[in-house]
Amino acid sequence: MLAAIALRSLSPCTRGWVTLILAVASLVFGRTAHAQEQTLEEMEWVGKQVIPAQAGFSLRNGEAPVELQHRVLVYKVEKVNGPWLWLVADDVEGWAQPSQVVAEDKALDVLTEAIRANPNDAYAFAMRGFAWRELRKDLDVALGDYDEAIRLDPASVEARLGRGAIYRSKRDYDRAMADYDEAIRLDSNSPTAHAERAWLWRLKQDLDKAMADYSEAIRRDPRNSTLYNYRGIAWDLKGETDKAIADYSTAIRLNPKNAHAYGNRGRDRLSRGEYDRGIADFEIALRLDPKNLVNVSGRAEGYRKKGDFEKALTELNDAIKSHPEAASLFSDRASVWLEKRDFAKANEDFDRCVQLSPQDAVSLFNRAVGRQCAGKISLSLADLSRAIRLTPKEKDYVAARSETYLALGEYDRARADCDTYLRLTDDAGWKKGEGILLALLAHAAARLAKKDQDCERYLRLCEEKSPPDNPLMPYVRYLRGQIQEDELLDGVSGDWTTHAVRLLLGLDRELKGKRDEAIEHYQFVKENARPSTWQCRMVLIRLDFLEHGVKTAEKKP
Repeated sequence: MLAAIALRSLSPCTRGWVTLILAVASLVFGRTAHAQEQTLEEMEWVGKQVIPAQAGFSLRNGEAPVELQHRVLVYKVEKVNGPWLWLVADDVEGWAQPSQVVAEDKALDVLTEAIRANPNDAYAFAMRGFAWRELRKDLDVALGDYDEAIRLDPASVEARLGRGAIYRSKRDYDRAMADYDEAIRLDSNSPTAHAERAWLWRLKQDLDKAMADYSEAIRRDPRNSTLYNYRGIAWDLKGETDKAIADYSTAIRLNPKNAHAYGNRGRDRLSRGEYDRGIADFEIALRLDPKNLVNVSGRAEGYRKKGDFEKALTELNDAIKSHPEAASLFSDRASVWLEKRDFAKANEDFDRCVQLSPQDAVSLFNRAVGRQCAGKISLSLADLSRAIRLTPKEKDYVAARSETYLALGEYDRARADCDTYLRLTDDAGWKKGEGILLALLAHAAARLAKKDQDCERYLRLCEEKSPPDNPLMPYVRYLRGQIQEDELLDGVSGDWTTHAVRLLLGLDRELKGKRDEAIEHYQFVKENARPSTWQCRMVLIRLDFLEHGVKTAEKKP
């Protein structure tokens, strides 16, 4: 009775929060007097997942509260200390009392009871939307709850961010942007709102705006390890590896338990040829998060790139035994078989990968590479075409098909794919080094098809769009007659550029009727490039084309 009188004396808004807390206590902590004497350890809290049950939820770490800045997370209970739970999620950790949270398996019941008790409780609707989204993965039901939360409280930043995340997942980017813009208008100081909008800018491929939002989020929360990790990813997408590694390193310094930052830095170090340092990063990431298959694959990739194929196979064999339905692991193991030139085993693994994920364009693209290495060119083209249909704006698949058509002597089809690639490449892409290779291949296809009137257009495109220091620009100057072949070859460095220039010189020698010199350039690529690289695959097809004078039939590996 006293409780009822007390509730009636509160404002409707405050009454809502108290009702929610009482519902939590009733459903989760309601027990006999004897049970109330039980310790939290006896209740087996450790290892459970929980979500906030109160508006204004916060954690304590030391004397000061942990600022969550509108972040709503699923926490794991790692330990207990008397009446306190130690909660961890991402880079956030701190103490909370049981009345502040609700266990994952009780969340929907508790929140539904709170809504029944007070149908105008916007926070309960927002949190139930979060539970549907994060715990049950039911986006449509979650969307309805977020809609109601916003109707009841249009100023709820958490509800705006939650609904925006659902629209983003559904690829309804305009509605997602509207929610994120409104969240920032409501609280321009929220680093979470800026970070969420930055993620959407990344998906929309506007990396400059993504970078601006990430930097603003970091300015407002400079000790947030997760934000540095996310900005590092954006730097990677811009091709700024050094800046990405700097951000990942800052993320690790701020939170030495940030497994994602270790994995991302490890990947970048592998890309720079720092194999031992990259492997070391993946080993730390795996100690922190041993079930993360991305890091398993990363360490195996490091072993593969070092040439330690047996370690790579051992790593992947063990992972596949534990995760036989993980398609990516079969693809990773197939890449090792390619390096060992065991094309039959590689294609067995690629086939299994596609069986497990038949609508995954990446799996189809990887199998296309394996089939090309095995001489199965028409099957490879079929996979590339399927991948392009699934993701028509993925330029790498279009590039791979254009290279295959060019090697086969299907010059018009090669140019059509090159032109598609070039249309998809904006100025930012050209600045990152994209575009010039496909423009040069289109130039070669036009010359080989004896359509010289189109050749000038491709060279001008290279000169107007590509940075002067692009490693392929010396080949453009060679075609212009500004430098000789010896000077060109003396100036190139790095495997990728060397093999690309040798391939292009081979095409040039063919056009000049110097077949033996063309073959010499192709043989150089064949003997020195890894078999899975586009340069090696292309010259193998081209050598066969030159030998037979017609498009090749299927060959046995």
